[in-house]
Amino acid sequence: HYTSEVKPVNIYSTFAQHKEEYLYFNTDTHWAPLGAYYAYTVFCETAGVPAAELEEFQKTTVEGFTGYLYSMSEESCLAEHPDHIDLYEPTFSYTAALSQDGVSFTEVETINYPEEEAGYAMFIWGDNPCMRIVNEENHSGRKLALVKDSYGNAIAPFLASSFEEVHVIDFRSFPGNLPEYCRENGITDVLFLNNVMSANTYFQIESMNGLFE
Repeated sequence: HYTSEVKPVNIYSTFAQHKEEYLYFNTDTHWAPLGAYYAYTVFCETAGVPAAELEEFQKTTVEGFTGYLYSMSEESCLAEHPDHIDLYEPTFSYTAALSQDGVSFTEVETINYPEEEAGYAMFIWGDNPCMRIVNEENHSGRKLALVKDSYGNAIAPFLASSFEEVHVIDFRSFPGNLPEYCRENGITDVLFLNNVMSANTYFQIESMNGLFE
């Protein structure tokens, strides 16, 4: 049911080319940052914006990460094969701020939460209703609204390099109206990025529909 204004982003062939790489965690349900990066490059090609090279980010690694699959199952085979988290910090100047309502924002020092015990919630400080990232070196006029569940967290720092602003909207908790928010903030592009469960689960679909009420 896509209209001409809606463009699908097909990441499958790119993932197939890199399937031997660390695209997904072993002990968690999310993709690893490298998987998010490859998806980012395909999106940039579709959107017509330049994609940053991975080497343009400052990489730090957190060892010994065990995620949601392990915490729910406590299977010893998962505990014996923990993951690691690669964090990619932008090297460009930026400001980042969190909001509960999309109106009042509180600035944070870094895009990612700096405490290792947070695990996957290190990415963009976990699941918040709204986060705004302003790239102070990008003056393209392109401003992106990323509508996401937790799968979108790892891709946000990459997107921030290609847009003047990135507004991260978690459809599960954002209380506002998405079209109205986009108009008020001069959004030029909207990316819906969710895991497959959000596309076929009634509760998730209803939460997404709530953005337009």
